[in-house]
Amino acid sequence: ENTLPSNPNSFSVLGAYLTYLYALSANDTSLLRFPRAGGGFSEGVSWLKETLHPDSTASLAVNDMVYIFSNHTLTQFSRGKAVRAFELPAIPPDHLLLAVEPDNQLIVGLDAPNRRLIVWNSEGALVQQYFSDQLGDIRSISLHNQSISLSTTTATFEIALP
Repeated sequence: ENTLPSNPNSFSVLGAYLTYLYALSANDTSLLRFPRAGGGFSEGVSWLKETLHPDSTASLAVNDMVYIFSNHTLTQFSRGKAVRAFELPAIPPDHLLLAVEPDNQLIVGLDAPNRRLIVWNSEGALVQQYFSDQLGDIRSISLHNQSISLSTTTATFEIALP
């Protein structure tokens, strides 16, 4: 039986990893985890052991860890608890699109208003920043090994990381 709320506006961001669907609430103060069940997902349970402060621009990425960018802070979570806050650049982003993948030690964030990509390692250290006017038009990103795929409304291109 489908247990997802009938109002899709109750979530601001969705993420999936293995057999779980993660949903950041629209008020961005809680994260629900829905385990996969026959033909869909079972009832969602509150996953975070702490409350987030509301942030309408919060974002989420999931692999074996959960990463939430909220209130100008990128935080890594494990088993519902904050593990670490990530190092931020001198000019911190207001909003990030995040990308991670299983077994990859990199976390990538797109700060489109400032036309930059920010790369961190899994320990939270800032690895590199890339700036380009083209990054202002990007609408989605994904991480594939040492490459980042970037998409606008009309095109997709790839950047190889060193």
